[in-house]
Amino acid sequence: MVDYTSVPGGWLCNHSCNPNAAIYSDGEGRIQCTRAIAPGEEVTIFYGWVTQNEPGRDPCLCGAARCRGLINFDLSNRDAALVDEDSEAGQAVRARLDEYVVFLSSIGQEQVEETIGRTLAALRARLR
Repeated sequence: MVDYTSVPGGWLCNHSCNPNAAIYSDGEGRIQCTRAIAPGEEVTIFYGWVTQNEPGRDPCLCGAARCRGLINFDLSNRDAALVDEDSEAGQAVRARLDEYVVFLSSIGQEQVEETIGRTLAALRARLR
């Protein structure tokens, strides 16, 4: 996960569910356009926050046509306990994860999948 305050200019970019730029923390860090940005258009990035047991923590007001309504993607203890089960509840958790992965891919933010995996692992470890 990128620490936006450590990447030059990262703290100046607002979140969008349809970002026009991406932030990279490799080397000195950079913000790079992912599509054309019109003169006067705000430079936006996808924050990709994955939270634990905090549903609805960060409402999104980006106004994008495909706005998710939340900046954060929350994983709960229940999600971690059920994700590997073959039950209906486990299938529902996996479907929600799969839907989010498709969304991430559509905006070029596949790296957030790693954060999801680490968060699920941390939640599972706490449940043991």
